[in-house]
Amino acid sequence: DDLVVARQPTAPFSEAMRALRGQRVSRWFGDTPAERALAICSADQGDGRSFVCANLAIAFAQLGHETLLIDADLRAPRQHEIFRIRDRMGLSAILAGRAGLSEVRRIGDLPRLSLLPAGAVPPDARDLLARGAFDSLLTELAGHYDAILIDTPAARHAEDMLPLASAAGAALLIARRDPTRTPGLSKLSTELGGAGIPEL
Repeated sequence: DDLVVARQPTAPFSEAMRALRGQRVSRWFGDTPAERALAICSADQGDGRSFVCANLAIAFAQLGHETLLIDADLRAPRQHEIFRIRDRMGLSAILAGRAGLSEVRRIGDLPRLSLLPAGAVPPDARDLLARGAFDSLLTELAGHYDAILIDTPAARHAEDMLPLASAAGAALLIARRDPTRTPGLSKLSTELGGAGIPEL
């Protein structure tokens, strides 16, 4: 039901996702590996980050881009639930050196969309993401995909979110009317700016 762009392509939300896709293509995505990744960020849980990330990934795949969605929220992953796939192995196992790129799953009904689920929630998410292995992984993946969208942890876990956004090179901020509080969003924007990460 969360995959609105796939199930209801004429819905206003689907039109909005395609418009957002067009803006991102014109402002960020390009021909070099450094221009193929985008971190999707939000101030807190419940802001709609994972929902938007999933639907935006579908919009890119529908345009013909080979698209990879990475669930990098190693604290409260959601993409495996949205796409209804098993989450036993995924990003956490790759970063720990216990798995490889075979954990990337093709989404059957969307042939140009792949998903790397978070995998088992590790006890040391902060340390796992701070090792630098994600940067190397992203560089390798950029050679295989036209667009890579990264679902990041909520910004209250900035020690997890900032390294991911930095590896991507750019961030898209997601806010939701009422649940999202302006101070939290402003703090997130300041943190990204302080780290030199452009907001798109």
